[in-house]
Amino acid sequence: MSDNFSSDSTLDICEGFKRNDPRVTVIAQSKNIGAVNNFNFLLERANGTYFCWLGSDDRFAPEHIGLSVALLEKDSDLIGCMAQAIFDFEVSFDIKPATYHFDDSQIKRIKEFFRKPGRSHGLFYGLYKVENLRTYGFLSREFLAWDWCLILHLLAQGKIGSTERLGLISGSKGVSSSNLVYRHYGISGVKRLLPYSMFAKVTWSNLHVWSKGARVYLLYWLIRINIRYLILERYEVKHWIKTRISKLLTGGNK
Repeated sequence: MSDNFSSDSTLDICEGFKRNDPRVTVIAQSKNIGAVNNFNFLLERANGTYFCWLGSDDRFAPEHIGLSVALLEKDSDLIGCMAQAIFDFEVSFDIKPATYHFDDSQIKRIKEFFRKPGRSHGLFYGLYKVENLRTYGFLSREFLAWDWCLILHLLAQGKIGSTERLGLISGSKGVSSSNLVYRHYGISGVKRLLPYSMFAKVTWSNLHVWSKGARVYLLYWLIRINIRYLILERYEVKHWIKTRISKLLTGGNK
């Protein structure tokens, strides 16, 4: 466990786990190094065969890790096991986890991911072979959809399995789930027209891990997602301008 210079009782809770289980190691950062750097910090110090992250506001089902390890030990072709995931506010509504199937070709895995990328938190918090995670060279950079870049890198390497049952309940109060996400990643002004530009840039620089056919298909998706948000942001900006003008003309700003 790595406490990222928290200001609450997180470190005390972590130390409690350590006292109850000698396998637990707790590291306290002397300053806040950011979420991505903290994730990278833990991966660099991993000394086992498998590895997974877990955010402070997320929780695994009790049997999830054990079932994931059993699946990876049974099928050596898998590089990891994703967690079937839902958000915390969905628990009481009996929402079914988003399902993916990543056991086909690279192109099919790209298609499957972009079918619902916004529900891919169970993929990022899956259990993976350490050797595969460490081949990704951009983990110290934080930008909008940086986790998607890592997921795509893993999908290029091989098949990812699933225990086919709920494994992760994600917290819904994080930055990525709020309207502060653009501010958090420094996306303002004209940058809001192409919020996924850095995601596209990093993914493009990592194209060597894909086959030729998959590169073409991935390029299509990179263009598509940026154009989609370009159109969406332009519409929102125009709507905001019209609203402001209307208020000025009618005196609604008084």
